[in-house]
Amino acid sequence: MAMHDADPLPEPDHELGYSEELLADVLGEHMLQFHDYIMMKAHAMGPDGPVYYPSDVRRFVDYYVTRTARPLTEPEVRALFDTWVAERRGKAD
Repeated sequence: MAMHDADPLPEPDHELGYSEELLADVLGEHMLQFHDYIMMKAHAMGPDGPVYYPSDVRRFVDYYVTRTARPLTEPEVRALFDTWVAERRGKAD
């Protein structure tokens, strides 16, 4: 999963993602914030507790820890919405 230079994330330690134990070691002081972030997202249950999907962990790390992600701009949101509307109209025909 390591995709960025100096990536703080190791490879997942479970076939479905990251265990709570590994994330606690990696995220350290950010773990409480991660729990707030992940609260309404899906996760798997492994034999030793929750397993968090790599895509959710990556988004959290990029946005909150390393700050390599940025919020979408208003024109980007409009473009995404316009694309969604166009696709919906195409399906309705």
